[in-house]
Amino acid sequence: IYMSARHYERRILANVFRSGGRRLASFGNEKRLVDYIRRRPAALSYMWGDEAKAVEDLRVVQVLWRGVVE
Repeated sequence: IYMSARHYERRILANVFRSGGRRLASFGNEKRLVDYIRRRPAALSYMWGDEAKAVEDLRVVQVLWRGVVE
């Protein structure tokens, strides 16, 4: 959230190459993410709090940050 899209992409790719893993899934919108989570009970992701509260059957495991975005 605090870094530019370009910097974020570079960090993700560096982690993939370092660990030998796969890139994280990326979703174009909230509906696609929620559909993915619903199909996989053990799935874990992150989203804005107001978006998470709007989804009736979504369980919030942990709040990472509270405050005002400037």
